[in-house]
Amino acid sequence: MNISQQIDFDVECLTDYFQRLFVLAEETSKIRPQPPDPSLVRKQYVPELAKQFVPENVSAFIRPDMAGNIYGLVDFQLDRLCDFHRKKQNLTLSYRDIKGHDRLDIYHKYLTKVVLLNLDAVTPSLNHLHLLRIVRNHLTHSGGIY
Repeated sequence: MNISQQIDFDVECLTDYFQRLFVLAEETSKIRPQPPDPSLVRKQYVPELAKQFVPENVSAFIRPDMAGNIYGLVDFQLDRLCDFHRKKQNLTLSYRDIKGHDRLDIYHKYLTKVVLLNLDAVTPSLNHLHLLRIVRNHLTHSGGIY
């Protein structure tokens, strides 16, 4: 399986997974949680409160998962793409030798300045990926708290 086929396969798997998450979110949104028992709140009986949280806020779990999965796929495949071109062109310089603001910037510099690919057509997508990286980092490293 070549890189393009692997990416198509991974995207198809993620799409199916996300569709299942959307179904889960829809199903759980139909569940009407009972108001918490004030005596449980005072005792901080966490398991009972957690049972209420999930149906009401399943999207709080789904959104970070989706952002992390998409960014992880892009990061993993760009790493493979850079290594593929390094080997194909017999380059001594690896993307790991390039400095940049972040990994996306490093991949972009490597593919455009070393491998000499014209990536002008994907600039809008790259800009979206930079925004996704920022969102993913906030979700991963600060629990979504700004």
